[in-house]
Amino acid sequence: MLKGVREGYRIEEWNSSCPPDKVVKAWDRLLFVNDQSGNLGKLVQMMQVQGMLKLTFQRPTELKVQLQNEGGIMSIGLSFYAGAAGLVIAEVKDGLLKKWCQENKVHIKASDRIRTVNGLEGSPDELLRELQTSTTLELDILMWQ
Repeated sequence: MLKGVREGYRIEEWNSSCPPDKVVKAWDRLLFVNDQSGNLGKLVQMMQVQGMLKLTFQRPTELKVQLQNEGGIMSIGLSFYAGAAGLVIAEVKDGLLKKWCQENKVHIKASDRIRTVNGLEGSPDELLRELQTSTTLELDILMWQ
């Protein structure tokens, strides 16, 4: 998953010449390099070769979830860990979020991310603190299919 696109790299050159819907941006997930998949280390290694690269990215779907969290963080029903960006969902357990998903026919799964909590886009610690202290929650969740 990309945290952003830095200046001076070939992706920036691509972005300046491609159609707007093909621009590579933060939160896109790299799936394939030259039609080959692998873990991040393998993908990065494949990109270090010179020549033409075919990169396949996946753009997340953004989901806005509003919850009334009156029972504290445990009532939300989430298991997660701090990622490099956002909170990575490890499991959706019984609780407010699972109930919301069932009512709205949405499937949030492991590896999806909470990008913001109540508009705050901060470090994992800041997002966790916001989850713990707020009774009204607006979660911006990124989902990759």
